[in-house]
Amino acid sequence: MDLRQLRYFLVVAELGSFTKAAAHIPLAQSALSRQMRLLEEELGVKLLIRTGRGITLTEQGVFLSERAASMLEQIEDTRRNLVSWYDNPAGLVRVGMPPTATLGVAATLLEQMKIAHENITVRMSEGLSATLVEWLMADRLDMAIVFEPPANSSLVMEVIGKEELCLVVPRGHKCPNPISIEEMSKLDLIAPFNNKGIRNRMAAAFADAGVEFEVAYEIDALVAIKDLVRAGAGVSILARSSVRRDVELGQVETRVIASDAMAFDVYLVFSKVAEHSRAARATAAGIRNIASTLFDRSGR
Repeated sequence: MDLRQLRYFLVVAELGSFTKAAAHIPLAQSALSRQMRLLEEELGVKLLIRTGRGITLTEQGVFLSERAASMLEQIEDTRRNLVSWYDNPAGLVRVGMPPTATLGVAATLLEQMKIAHENITVRMSEGLSATLVEWLMADRLDMAIVFEPPANSSLVMEVIGKEELCLVVPRGHKCPNPISIEEMSKLDLIAPFNNKGIRNRMAAAFADAGVEFEVAYEIDALVAIKDLVRAGAGVSILARSSVRRDVELGQVETRVIASDAMAFDVYLVFSKVAEHSRAARATAAGIRNIASTLFDRSGR
């Protein structure tokens, strides 16, 4: 199985026709058919099925198309990195972030990378911390910002800042600042039900204070939570970085929560392969620069 065969296979899979694929490559159709036959013989599985309407993939063909696309992407990224080793770093860097971090980091990072490293393409993905670690292990990401330290020793991890959970309230709300857990328990609380990191910290803080953790509304969409707070439906506990812009625009207010459980470290996690990529290192430097101002408890 060589790279040329994999590239040919992906073109056939995408276009669904030997005729169209041969014209696109370009290559004689008979030669293309032979290469696909050799690939199937080498792997010992049927990859392509000819039908009256063109070509369809078998289950094994679908599996190979997904793996081959990832493999060729990594090979091309490696080639670009080596070619530009003594010049400007280049290549694709796949970055994952939780929703709360995406709001503060994504746009700024993309803008800075475009100016400083025009040959680096940054691809953003969003997910919860546990999901992002899974994607790193599956080689779907090169690095990720997470709020929980991963247990897997095959990943490279560093602390890039400290995040604070704060109480987000409508404009003009009369609750005190700072506010205790006991005082907060008397308010209508809007909480996520699937974001285990924030949800667990909230529940633990209430338990430590000996207060029952009661939720008025459960919703996992960050934008919707902030909309409910703005509308006066309740209050919520969110990462300060995720509402910084809303506070600046005067749409909501925040209160410091009098609990040590409301502050936690923010981690940048690498795959060990990405750690040695010049493009990934340049992207990580950009993230650290943004994190130094974004994840800072002094900005209350």
